[in-house]
Amino acid sequence: MTPLRIFGVALAGLVVVGIARHQLGKSFSVLPQAKGLVTHIRNPMYVFVDVMILGLIIAFQIYWLFAILVLMAVAHVIQSRREAKVLKRTFGQDYLEYRVKTWF
Repeated sequence: MTPLRIFGVALAGLVVVGIARHQLGKSFSVLPQAKGLVTHIRNPMYVFVDVMILGLIIAFQIYWLFAILVLMAVAHVIQSRREAKVLKRTFGQDYLEYRVKTWF
């Protein structure tokens, strides 16, 4: 494992998480809240954080961390379902139409 490879994986992960954070803008929150309906991608923070962790697992070749990744992915699905309820209640039909056009 070279320092350049480690830096590359870390930088790529930070870039995609930064993109997700930027896409969410003022709608970003830790707890489920309906500040606004972001329609670029559903659950970008969850998707990109999981992809970043997968990249780190592969780069560092610490394959037992896949178990932690699976647990995090399950937690992200549970959290995204909670958020979906809040968004559906707040945005109604607009949210339902948006869900049809996106995945996860």
